[in-house]
Amino acid sequence: MPLAYFGEEAALPEDVLEIVDPGFSTADAEQVRLQFQGDLTLDFQDWREVPVRVVFREAIGFRWADEQEWVDGVRNDVTYRVQGSPWLATLARLCGEDAGAFQHLRLCFNACGVLDVVCRSFEAEVGDAPSGSAGG
Repeated sequence: MPLAYFGEEAALPEDVLEIVDPGFSTADAEQVRLQFQGDLTLDFQDWREVPVRVVFREAIGFRWADEQEWVDGVRNDVTYRVQGSPWLATLARLCGEDAGAFQHLRLCFNACGVLDVVCRSFEAEVGDAPSGSAGG
């Protein structure tokens, strides 16, 4: 898997990003909506105007940024798994959970912002059919 570094302090563990294929595209997405009720639900329209729904199971943290500074080698239209995330470790500790059971994902929506989420797993539906799922 390709790895990239995010931010100026490339040696920090939180900056190591691995591109993942979640079964959907974040490029040129529109109408992004989030809903949180234990699980985090993300709805948006992809570049083909096809509806996408992603459910992040047992999300213990998430954050949205409208703007993001990009560095060379980091794409702004893909999904990354953040390797060695201190944010994940902190959230798991605060929740009394095992950090190894969770993953930190960074979804880069080049048209509107960046979503970071820490969850156990996620499931995606593109159009009317499930497109896949990923465990912890």
